[in-house]
Amino acid sequence: MTKVVLTGCASEPLIHYLKALGIFRLMAEQMDSEIFAAWEPEGFAVVSSYDGTDIVAFLLDSYRPTPIIAPWNGGSGFYPKDRQDAINKIAQSTSPRFTDYRNAISVAREIVSKASQSKVDILRDCRRSLPDAALVWLDAAYVLGDEKPAYPPLLGTGGNDGRLEFTNTFMARITELILTENARDRDTTERLLHASLWLNSGVRLDNCVVGQFHPGGGGGPNGTEGPVATVLANPWDYVLALEGAVLLAGAAVRRLAPGAKSMASFPFTVGGSLVGYGTAAEGENVRAEMWLPLWSRPASFREISHVLGEGRVTYGGPNQFRSVRSGFDFARAVAELGVDRGIDGFQRFGFIERNGRAYLATSLGKVAVDERRSMASRISESSVDRWLDRFRRETRDTGRTPARISRARRAVEDAAFSLCLSSPEYQRDRLEDTLIALGRAEREIALSPRFRDDHEMKPLTGLSVAWANDLADGTPEYSIAAALASIYGDGERGPIRANMEPVRLGNRGLAWSQDDTGVAWGGRSLTENLGAILVRRLLDTTRQKRDTLGGERSLGGFRGGPGHAVSAPLKAVAAFLSPENAVDDQRIEDLLFGLCLIDWLRMGRRIQSGVARDTGSDSYRLARVTTTTGAAIPPVYALLKLVFLPNQEIRRGNAPIRVAPEPRIVNLLRSGRAGEALEIACRRLRASRLPPIVEQFDTDLLDGPRLAASLLIPVSQSAIRRLCDMVIEPVSED
Repeated sequence: MTKVVLTGCASEPLIHYLKALGIFRLMAEQMDSEIFAAWEPEGFAVVSSYDGTDIVAFLLDSYRPTPIIAPWNGGSGFYPKDRQDAINKIAQSTSPRFTDYRNAISVAREIVSKASQSKVDILRDCRRSLPDAALVWLDAAYVLGDEKPAYPPLLGTGGNDGRLEFTNTFMARITELILTENARDRDTTERLLHASLWLNSGVRLDNCVVGQFHPGGGGGPNGTEGPVATVLANPWDYVLALEGAVLLAGAAVRRLAPGAKSMASFPFTVGGSLVGYGTAAEGENVRAEMWLPLWSRPASFREISHVLGEGRVTYGGPNQFRSVRSGFDFARAVAELGVDRGIDGFQRFGFIERNGRAYLATSLGKVAVDERRSMASRISESSVDRWLDRFRRETRDTGRTPARISRARRAVEDAAFSLCLSSPEYQRDRLEDTLIALGRAEREIALSPRFRDDHEMKPLTGLSVAWANDLADGTPEYSIAAALASIYGDGERGPIRANMEPVRLGNRGLAWSQDDTGVAWGGRSLTENLGAILVRRLLDTTRQKRDTLGGERSLGGFRGGPGHAVSAPLKAVAAFLSPENAVDDQRIEDLLFGLCLIDWLRMGRRIQSGVARDTGSDSYRLARVTTTTGAAIPPVYALLKLVFLPNQEIRRGNAPIRVAPEPRIVNLLRSGRAGEALEIACRRLRASRLPPIVEQFDTDLLDGPRLAASLLIPVSQSAIRRLCDMVIEPVSED
């Protein structure tokens, strides 16, 4: 066995990929049935009983062209006004290499000669009457369904794209190259073939139209140094590429439902997605995408033809597998290993309207398939998957979708696409980007009541706590955002999310609310918004005539336990309050809106019932995340926090001590009057038999609004006891 590396057959542009398939197919069917092939960094490697010289000799002297014809197309050579030079030369030739071609042309002419036939009639007659040698081309060119024929984007609309008719052009090329009585001189043809296979010949290229397969060789404006470039290509590239396209045959499939109609299915062909490549633009016309497989292990022609013939790719969680429909879905499938094993990656192409109204097969990069568990499975959770699917569907019409909603959807897809294709060391960061993008998209929908009502967009919720576990990185920003987001409600007072956007907690979970009086978040800084939320929740507590800020029934969300699922470490709070601005407020805000999408209420109930463990997707380990900051807790925070406890109790010795909250403190802090706020706090603590060790503080450098915001951050019961030991006189022996 001899390995020949065809350096002229790279995985991109598309014409080179198809050329590699064409050589593989022709050699397997007409030279050596035991041939193997694989993709290598240098090119396409074929392993057979023949060497490079034998391959050249075969293509020059023995190769029998596939009967590639399209009598249903105008310009195909079968009609009086068409260019008929090439088809007539083949029909009149006596070469045995063109026997199948001559027979197919003869039958097709009889079909066309029938009067008043529609295009669909010709397609059906071709399927019934053409010889077997031509059927492989028909399978690749069109599929006859229940209603109308379907055409693969790879071959335009049944073998033509715009003004270019593929089959007539193919016949013109092969008559020039191998039809003995019409071919150019053998030396030039051989040098062109060498250049096509190995790129090692300085042969002059022809003015040869190749259509969408080779964007760089299509010519046109701005295609070279001058104003207009000439169309230059190697005719062997075009011939071998169409021979390779035959391998990508389509099929008619049916959905698994009684009475379902058939639909076309083309291998590794999906709808276009404007994500994952730098030149994507909103509103750009993408006909479709192809994700063509790459494999490094030598595989037989039978194996590869089976993979290409099936072309099935799925994604989704256990028992929820779905066929891919778009490039975005394909990226998810690649990340979740929902493809046949043995494939190392995919070369992605998009058929994009780029040259006027013409479509070009633009390379959109390579995507590797890794044998690893991917965090991308998070976006396949049923709650995310259903919501995202509807969001994409409802924003498909860019003309009727508000621009900021379209941008939000695009940001989600970009982030999720990057997550699907990221290497393991970057997946946590890409998962955070995806969560933040989801939070921002949900926020835009919340701010657009008309859009969400017209399109019946429900709030996104129900993300598993596995998101939080995967994202936990020990930073103060994350610890604070997770603790705040985990504040949930009990039906009377909603979760913190209800103070950030108009949602209500009902019997069926979260729903949009027409009453936005509970929303305290606005276009202000993070500290101002958190302070406003604290005031709002205190007001709700007073209005509902509760004697606590959140006992077992209220689930108000200020303490470790029933009110929230996660507590922030005191070191994280210290970093939040540090005068050196040790935290990134914008990241806290972004994470907060994203983490609010998690089902913290379910997690809180699991903690209360004692069933949460450190295993599985719902493991409760976030509260034990530590931070690395060395900032110290300010004593003023300790004093103030002791006045804002959800059940108003501090256990000192054997007896609990109750401390009534004082809402005036929060308003004083927010207005910059920290000194007055501290005086009230000290009086309240003394009245509750908790005398402070120190009652005089230098308030000149205190950030009142930030102190107010910090009082909303949940901390654990053990942290509250440490705060008490820090600023309250020790318990006497009495």
